[in-house]
Order: sequence, then structure tokens, then C-alpha cells
Amino acid sequence: MIIFYMIVLFFVVGIYLEIREAIEYRDYFKLFGYGLFSLVVVSFIAYTSYNNYYKNSIISKFDNHISSYLSMPIKYNNYPFSKSPSSKIIIINKNFKQVSGLHFDLLENRKALVPSDVDIIVWLDYKQEYYANYQRKRKKYKTKRTIEDGTDGYIEYCNVTVIDQNSNSIISSKLFSGIPKDEISYSSRRGSKPPKKRVFQVSNASILNYVTSF
Repeated sequence: MIIFYMIVLFFVVGIYLEIREAIEYRDYFKLFGYGLFSLVVVSFIAYTSYNNYYKNSIISKFDNHISSYLSMPIKYNNYPFSKSPSSKIIIINKNFKQVSGLHFDLLENRKALVPSDVDIIVWLDYKQEYYANYQRKRKKYKTKRTIEDGTDGYIEYCNVTVIDQNSNSIISSKLFSGIPKDEISYSSRRGSKPPKKRVFQVSNASILNYVTSF
């Protein structure tokens, strides 16, 4: 995030110098263009800053509750769960023991904003497994010698566990997996090397649809 703001500062200084020059030479067309661009940049910075503040303020409210959410009794609900479209959900990434970024993709009427809102706790437990090596032949730049290299493909899995806060019991669980491809494309830049690793990620939309069905 610091690097991001340093880059933005660099651009702001550059735009300021251009605007000052446009004023000095009375280049009003250029002044209008840079003024409009400055407005877009400032709006983007304001939105990004507010979005980060909003997310961090919510995350901080749950910091002291994460351990209790992750130590819920592992037992299954023995009676029919009463689904409610107004039940508030908190999504926890078990690997990092923190509120998942996916939590902020929930609809506002399902998203828990404070611990007292929570009706349903969701665990996301990710792992990756090796799938295949994708070989590619390419000509080495300068020598023109044909060499073979490749990318290791991994499938991402996510075990989603849905827990009823009131009964301290598991409502449901489901394993999601990424979908591997028979072939993968590489950069077309001359002499470029393929990436060492490619992960076929789980669909976040599928997880959200499953979670919000309770």
C-alpha cells in the first residue's frame, strides 16, 4: 500500500508541474485535460482510501473474536436448520485466521458488520494440489536454440464449512475446486519465460452462492 501511494504521489507531482507549465504558457486546452485527469486521480485515491478504511474498520471489530469463531464445537446440526434471508454472515479464512476478503463481497443485508450481528459463521480452508506440468517449446533469444520449459499447474481446493452460531453446530460443508485446463497460454513476448506456477483457483461466486443459500 505504501508503494501504491508513492506511485500516486509521483504522478501527482508530475501533473502539478504540467499544470503549472500550462498556466505559464496559457495553454488552456492542456490545462483542461490535466485538470480533468487530476480530478479522476483524486477521486480514485479518495475511493481507494475510503474502501480500505471501511474494510479495516470492520476487520478490527472482529479481531478479538476470531479465535472463538475458529474453536466452535465440531458437531453437526441434528435438526432442520431454519433458513432466513436476513441472517448475518461472517466469513473467516482459516489459513490466515482472519476475516476473509470474500466477506466484503456479501450483499449488505447478509454481511455482519459487528460481532453482535453474527448468525452464521463460515470457515474457508484452502489448499493446493499439484495437477500437471504444462510443457512449452520456445526459441531462446539471441542463440535461437530451441529449449523446453514449462509451468507447474496446481488445483486450488476450498473446504467451506457453514456453522450456526446459536446452536454451535455445523449446518453444512462442501468442497470446492478450481477447474484445470488442458492447455494454458503464455506471454507472447519474444524470449519470455513461462511462469513457474499456475493455480486454477476456486470460483468465489460459487462459494458466495453456496454460503448465502443458508
